[in-house]
Amino acid sequence: MTRAVERLTTGVQSLADLLGLAPPTLPTAATLSKSGLQIVEGQSSFTVRDDGPVAGGIWDDEEELNFYESILDLKDFVPSALLGIKEDKASVEGAAQDSEVQAMEAEAKQKKDEEDMRRLLEETEREKPEAEGEDVVDTPMGSPTLAPAALEGEADEPLVHADTLAEDDGLQSGPAARLNVLFAALPEAVNREIIDKLAVEFATLNSKAARKRLIRHLGAVPKNRTDLLPHYARFLATLDPYMPDIGAGVLEILDEELRYLQRKRHVRELDSVRLKNVRFYGELAKFKVAKPYAILHVLKVFLDEFKWNIENIANLLENCGRFLLRYEGTAVTAKSMVGRSL
Repeated sequence: MTRAVERLTTGVQSLADLLGLAPPTLPTAATLSKSGLQIVEGQSSFTVRDDGPVAGGIWDDEEELNFYESILDLKDFVPSALLGIKEDKASVEGAAQDSEVQAMEAEAKQKKDEEDMRRLLEETEREKPEAEGEDVVDTPMGSPTLAPAALEGEADEPLVHADTLAEDDGLQSGPAARLNVLFAALPEAVNREIIDKLAVEFATLNSKAARKRLIRHLGAVPKNRTDLLPHYARFLATLDPYMPDIGAGVLEILDEELRYLQRKRHVRELDSVRLKNVRFYGELAKFKVAKPYAILHVLKVFLDEFKWNIENIANLLENCGRFLLRYEGTAVTAKSMVGRSL
């Protein structure tokens, strides 16, 4: 125990020197044995207690529990066809005649819409001017970003995901206008009720083109609007069971942004972008849109270059550290990783 305390003291002193701060007064071996933080040879330094008013201790209170776990089911508010849910054969055979007629009419309308969209795409393709001077590459999810060579001189925003780069996405004027209204309302969605209504509204507009536009929009959250991230993450979590490509697309954007920020780790002007990136990861982890291995990989990237990622680690643990240390899918690995970093 004494040797372990000495190593802890040395580590804290080194961290204080790097930060230019006075080291805190550390507890003695006797007090450590009575606290939640224990130093034990050969294993993690952390003992996580299941305290708090909510069972399991993951959430601070009942309101936080409801925000992160009480997600509405879109199929209760949106027709199954819009969510890509195929009707059961037995229920179709037992449906009334008027329902069959409605289905036929809906199919005919869908074919007409597809033909209109195909014609619109063909006309737009003929009229689309050649791009000049654009250094653009396509990411795996199909959202254009500035090529790495064009980013070298940028210190403010590492990536650009503007809707204006892909106006020609196949949406008809009606759905496109409704989508623009929804995008305009998203920054004002600062409570659970509003964000849930917007998720239902988007589900009624569900299409491949609309999903691609949404990915670009959510991937371009302004760096000074971190207050939106919990609500945007809930929005994604509501859509995720039926439109998993949206969450995957946003995570790809965050992954690309993280790689860029790690390459530019010496550029302090990007700190606000780093904060936004880390907090978005944390919120998506708490909603389980980001899978456990994904968020733990982010933590490992930071720990591997600890000296340059102290703020990133602090922000990540502040945002979702309680969740990582108490959620059964991440608890063991997270405790081990954080314990080894001391």
